[in-house]
Amino acid sequence: QAQAAEATSSASSSSSSSAAAASASSSSSLPAPHIILLTIDDMGFNDIGYQSTDIPDATPFMNSMAEQGVKLTQYYGQEMCTPARASLMSGRWPSSTNFADTQITQWSTNGLPLRFDLMPSKLQEFGYATVGLGKWNLGHCNEAYLPWERGFDHFVGYFSQGVDYYSHETSTYTTPDGDTASLYDFMEGYSASYSGVEGEDASGVYEAGTQYRGNYSTTLYRDLATDAIKRHAAAMRGRDETSATSAESSPSSSALSDYDSSIRPLFMWVAFHAVHRDDSSTPPTDSFSFLQEAYLTKLEQIDHISPNRLKNAELMMPVDDAVQSIVHSLEVHQMINNSVIVVHSDNGGDTCHAAGDSAPWGSNYPLRGRKMGYFEGGVRVPAFLYSPRLLDRAVGTEYAGLIHHVDWLATFVALAQGDSFKGVKDGAASDDIVRYGDGVNQWGAINGAGESPRTELVLDLPQNGSFTFARAEGSAELVEAWHGVAAVRVDDLKLIWSQNNETWFDAEVSTGTCPAYALAAECELQDTLKSTCSWERYLFNVTADASEKHNLYNVPEYADALAELEAFVEDLVVSKPVFDDAYSGMSGVETRALKTTMSEAYYDAGGYVVPWGCAVME
Repeated sequence: QAQAAEATSSASSSSSSSAAAASASSSSSLPAPHIILLTIDDMGFNDIGYQSTDIPDATPFMNSMAEQGVKLTQYYGQEMCTPARASLMSGRWPSSTNFADTQITQWSTNGLPLRFDLMPSKLQEFGYATVGLGKWNLGHCNEAYLPWERGFDHFVGYFSQGVDYYSHETSTYTTPDGDTASLYDFMEGYSASYSGVEGEDASGVYEAGTQYRGNYSTTLYRDLATDAIKRHAAAMRGRDETSATSAESSPSSSALSDYDSSIRPLFMWVAFHAVHRDDSSTPPTDSFSFLQEAYLTKLEQIDHISPNRLKNAELMMPVDDAVQSIVHSLEVHQMINNSVIVVHSDNGGDTCHAAGDSAPWGSNYPLRGRKMGYFEGGVRVPAFLYSPRLLDRAVGTEYAGLIHHVDWLATFVALAQGDSFKGVKDGAASDDIVRYGDGVNQWGAINGAGESPRTELVLDLPQNGSFTFARAEGSAELVEAWHGVAAVRVDDLKLIWSQNNETWFDAEVSTGTCPAYALAAECELQDTLKSTCSWERYLFNVTADASEKHNLYNVPEYADALAELEAFVEDLVVSKPVFDDAYSGMSGVETRALKTTMSEAYYDAGGYVVPWGCAVME
C-alpha cells in the first residue's frame, strides 16, 4: 500500500505540473504524446468506483486518476465485444465494417475487412511504436487479419470471445483421430517490419504463447505492459534501463518535470480480459493487499450484495492495480508528462447471465438493460481521460459531450500530428476539426476548449439495403430476413427499432431475482431475429430520461421527430458499403467440412487457435 499511496501522489504531482509543462512549449513544438488505451472488458456503468453505488472502493487508483482527469459522462461503446473493437480500431460504425451484431469466435470465418486501416497502422504513419496486449477479437482465420498484420509491432493475447483466465482454454474441439481435446487461444507475434524495439530478430514471427499459460491474465498483461514501457524507453534512449525497477519505489521529481522528446512516441493498447465472465476468473489469493481483503470482507457483510457482485469487485481490484503499475512505469521512465491515457469499457456489463451462475456480473444501474442490447445499459459505459497535458481548467471536470469508440482514432491522429493544440491554448477550439472515418477529434472539447463536435450515434443499422420502415412494419419475416435492427441517436433523441424488451437491473440482483427471460439467450441480437421473439420499438429522450423509462415511440407530439429519425436511418442504409462474404449461405455439409479444416489446423498447432487460410474480405 505504500507503493499505491506513492503512485497516487506522483500522479497528482504530474497533474499539478501539467500547466507549467504545457506553458513551457508552444503548441507547435509539443511532441506527439504517448497514447495508452486501456480497455476493460464488460465493465458496466456501475462497476467503476467513482460512479458505483455498491463497490465504490474497489478501484481507488482509477478513482483518483478520474478525479485528476476528465470523466466522460456520455461515453458510448457498442453492445458486445467484436463490434466494440471494430469501431474502436477502425474509427467507423460497425454497420460500415460488416461487423454489426457480429461476434468473432474460435470458429469464425471472417475478420475486419482489409480495406480499413486500423488505429495502430495509422499511428505508425506518424512514427509511433505500437504494442497490443489482450483481447483482439477482430479476426484470425487468415494471417492477413492478425494484429501484427494490422499495425501492431508486437502483440500478445487471444483472438476469440473468451478464454480461461489461467490456462487460456477457449473450448474443446475434435481432433483428426476423433477425440475431444482442449482448444487453447493465446498467441504472440511481431510484424514483418518490426525493428527490434521489443526484442531481437523477431520480425514476422508468431507462435503459441505456451510460456504464458498458468499466469492470471490481469497480472500477466500488467507485467507485459510495464515491461514494454521499460524496454521502449531503453531502446529509444540507447541505454540499459533494466535496473529501473529499483527506482520504481521512489521516482525522482526531476523525472516528472518536463517532456522527454528523445523518446519515440508509443501507442499501447491493453485490452484487459477482466471483467469478462470466463472460467476461473477468481484472482490468486495472494494478489490482494491487506486493505483490499478488508474491503472484500466489509462487502461480504452487507446483506444486499450478491455473490456475483463480490466476484466483480474481486476482478476490478487487480485491474486497478495493473493501471496503477502502468502509470507508475510511465513515471519512472520519464514518459508520463507526455502521455494521454484513456480508460474505458467496450460495452455494458453482463448481468443475469445464467441461473446458478457464480461468475462476476457487471452492473449498469441506474441504466436500463445490459450487454447484448441497445438500451443505455448495453452501450453507455464508464470512461475517463487522464493526461498531464490537460489544461488546468479541464483537470477534475466532467465532459458531457457525446463521444463514442469511433472518435479515438481521429483524436489520436490529431494528437499525433503535433499541431492539434493550435487555438486550444488560446481558449478556442481549432477551426480544422480532424475527422477520420466516422470519428471526429474530441481533444479540444475534452480539454475544455470548444463545444462537443458530435451530435449523432449510429449504433446499428438493418443489414439489407432494401430495408424501409414502411415495408418492415408488421412483417416479422422481413425483419428477420433483413436483420432489421436500428439503434441511432441524434441530439437528445434515441431510436431503437427491433430490440427485445429489457428491464432495469438493480446492483443487488442475483440469480434468484433475475427475470426468467434474462436467463435465456434465444432473443439476442447477434442471432437470427426469430419471429417467436418480441421485437419492439422505442424512442427516448435520453438527456431528460437517461434510464429510458418513458417510451415516446407512440406519443403523437413526437411523430415528426420519429419520422426524421427513420429517414435518417433509411438514408444511412442505402449508403452502407457492400462486402463480399465468401461463406454466406453455406449448407450444413459445407459448414461441417469447414469446421473440420479449422480443427485440423488447430491440431497441427498443438491445440491452439491459428489461421487456417479462409478467404479474406477486402
